[in-house]
Amino acid sequence: MRRFVIVFSCVLIFNFVGCGGGAKDAPSTINVTGIVTYDSQPLADAVVIFDPKSDGKVATGLTNSSGEFSLKTAGTDGVVAGDYNVSVTSSAEVPMPGTEEAKNYNPNSVLPAKYGDPNTSGLTATVSNDKTTFEFTLTKK
Repeated sequence: MRRFVIVFSCVLIFNFVGCGGGAKDAPSTINVTGIVTYDSQPLADAVVIFDPKSDGKVATGLTNSSGEFSLKTAGTDGVVAGDYNVSVTSSAEVPMPGTEEAKNYNPNSVLPAKYGDPNTSGLTATVSNDKTTFEFTLTKK
């Protein structure tokens, strides 16, 4: 029983202490902002994803009513410098049939599927200290 307590205590200590150095070992990030338009109009409530071309963590952001976004990586403001494939997905929902929203629903307002995949979107970004603002112009085609 004593051996179990010692082993269990070691496991608990290891989990609390961890094996990494924490924030001081995390790569530095650069604050990145931008704007997304769709057919020349600001795209609201869209998810913007920067997917690193090499090893690294994905950065995400949500556009506001003006199509503006800022990115976070693992809950931290900013993005690690590097090259990214970018995807944009619309969070617009299809309304319930028979509702007032359904009467005004325009199915053409949903983004083409290609923009939701970082490998087919055609959108890229190179983040550096000199390049921190991006504009993505999306079209129906």
